[in-house]
Order: sequence, then C-alpha cells, then structure tokens
Amino acid sequence: QSVACKEGGYCTLGFQGCEPGSDADCAASNNCKSFGACTVTDWGSCEPGSDADCAASFVCAEMGACTNANGWCAPASDADCLHATICKKDGMCTYSAAQMTCKAASDADCAGSEGCLVEGACSYDGWGCTPGSDADCATSSGCADAGACGLVNGMCHATSDADCQASLACSQ
Repeated sequence: QSVACKEGGYCTLGFQGCEPGSDADCAASNNCKSFGACTVTDWGSCEPGSDADCAASFVCAEMGACTNANGWCAPASDADCLHATICKKDGMCTYSAAQMTCKAASDADCAGSEGCLVEGACSYDGWGCTPGSDADCATSSGCADAGACGLVNGMCHATSDADCQASLACSQ
C-alpha cells in the first residue's frame, strides 16, 4: 500500500493517477483517524463529511475539534472543548467563536486542569492558565514533590528551607 493511499486515501486509479475512489478509501486512511477526513468529495479528495467523521477523530479527542465546519473539523461549543485533552491538561475548556478554538477563559477552567494539580497553574491571567498566588503553588504536586510552594516571577519555586525540607525530594 502506498503512502498516499495509507495516509490520504488515494487508493483508486482515476483520470490523473491515484485518488480517493470511495468513502471506504477515505475511511481507511490515517487522515480519517487523525483529522476526520473520512468522506470522498466530488473533486477527488477526502474531508470531513459529517460531525460523526470529526467526532471519531484524534483532533476531536485532543483539541475539541468535533464538529464539521464546511470540510474541516473545529470546535463549535463548550461541550466540544470540555471533553478534549486540552481541557483536562491545560484548562482550555471554553469555546471561543471569534477564534474557533478552545481556550482557557476563567479561573474555573484552570482550577480543574492537570496544570493546576501539577504546576500550580490554577489562575487565569487573560491569556491562559498560570500560577497566580502562593496558594496555587502550595496545592500543587510540585510543592509536595520538589518544594515548589511559593510564587516567584509567575512560576512556582521553593522559597524557603522549610519548603525543601517538607518535600518528597528531601525525605527520600
């Protein structure tokens, strides 16, 4: 099987060489699994043909791009974003219609993320999630593991001997 067939669904001989000859060609391609490009178009390429194509793709699971937006997958609601890895990891849980993307938009988005639990990135700063206070740092695993319990220049760092001594790194 050629790379063009495996990656893009170009598996059937057409007028100008290999092209997607059916939805089955597209559906078997890596571009279907990755980007929702599971439906053959009238002009001989594969693209998302439905919300279902997008919903089953990697870009939906990772980036919230779960809705067909005229031939490409994009987020279209908070619900699309809330189920995505970028929400769980980075707090990018709110849909932005202006940017057609998922983004962090509040302290609540950030507080539920892995970034908050691990790095203290629990506060929304207008751009994304970041440590915003000593309290954000103190509740992170970075505090427990390495003593990074205080906020210094926008990042969690050890700020005292007591921070270091209370950490797992010190006790091991």
